[in-house]
Amino acid sequence: MATIKKFNLEKKYFIPALYVLAVICIAIAFEKTIGNVGSVWLNIKAFISAIISILQPFVYGLFIAYFTNPALSWLESHPYKGIKRPKLKRILSVITTYIIVIGGIVWIIAYLLPEVVVSIRNLIISISTPSNIHSLEQFWINNFGDSATFESILNSINHAIGTNYNIRDIVDLIFEPVFKFIGSLPNFVNTVVLQTVNAAQGILTFGIGMIIGFYMLCDKEKMQRAATKFIYVVFPGKRADRILDIGRESNDVFKKFFTGKVIDSTIIGILFFIISYFTGLSYPVLLSLIIGVTNMIPYFGPFIGAVPVVVIVLLTNYKMALWTIIAIFILQQFDGNILGPKILGDSTGLSPLGVVFSIIVGGAVFGVLGMFLGVPVFAVIVNLLSRFMNRKYNEKYTNTNLKD
Repeated sequence: MATIKKFNLEKKYFIPALYVLAVICIAIAFEKTIGNVGSVWLNIKAFISAIISILQPFVYGLFIAYFTNPALSWLESHPYKGIKRPKLKRILSVITTYIIVIGGIVWIIAYLLPEVVVSIRNLIISISTPSNIHSLEQFWINNFGDSATFESILNSINHAIGTNYNIRDIVDLIFEPVFKFIGSLPNFVNTVVLQTVNAAQGILTFGIGMIIGFYMLCDKEKMQRAATKFIYVVFPGKRADRILDIGRESNDVFKKFFTGKVIDSTIIGILFFIISYFTGLSYPVLLSLIIGVTNMIPYFGPFIGAVPVVVIVLLTNYKMALWTIIAIFILQQFDGNILGPKILGDSTGLSPLGVVFSIIVGGAVFGVLGMFLGVPVFAVIVNLLSRFMNRKYNEKYTNTNLKD
């Protein structure tokens, strides 16, 4: 009976063959990916969007818990300090914090928002009234002369650039977008309905986030301990210590900056409201809201807020424009030299040049949100770079001194 010889698979041929096969498979996969990079990227974006949509209530809850935590800590250490039972103290503090937050939201929706809407509507009506237009025209003539009327300016422009525009052409140019908007009203209605549905979904998501934030605040120590354990499990001991130190320092920077800025800007907004009210400025709520919100931006905020405020005053009561500029300047000096340093102190550790740089870069990359977040984010980055450079410097020169 004939014996069947076993097939000898020599190792010296088998291993290289596996490498060749792996390279071929990787090349094919790479080619397929590159050839369908558009669809692959769309799938990745869809997957990321789905994950974000699922986790959105938890993100809202985390933000709510983080930004309300200072109020919770203050309540636990002051009004409810005498309560001996920790769980009861925590629940009472969380409930009080939520009552304050929800009360603030209700006040904004019920009073501040309608007041701002009414102010804007009245401002538009006031600007468009003939008497106000006549007073502005009279102001222009008194300061710049009769030759500086709108028609003479238009004629000068026509003569300079060789055109023949008249007032009717300008009116048509202004109102043409209005007629186009009227023609697109059906699409506009569909868009409004869609946005209303999206807004309802957003409100529902935010409500779920409020509930999640409530439980996060109640169990914040447990979550901190779990996060600490996770970091020590994933990273070596010294690196885990450095990560926790960086996290604590970054949290201090963000907490001090945002808490201080909110208090500081609220005070400035209230002071400007008092000034506006007693000096007889129109729309004091709208003007003080603009001043308060823009004051959240360091250095540039007062100047950014001053522009629309002065324009509104010019259009409604131009005689008060100069006094408004003086009031804003005094408030800015009071905030920059007295109130701001008292509340904020050196919360970020950045030099004035670093603050200006962070605002410009943040605004250029992320717009208005970047101007608000640029300073604390840049402060954290500078802190990380400083720690890294100091550690490398000490390692290098300490080792050199030991060898010497």
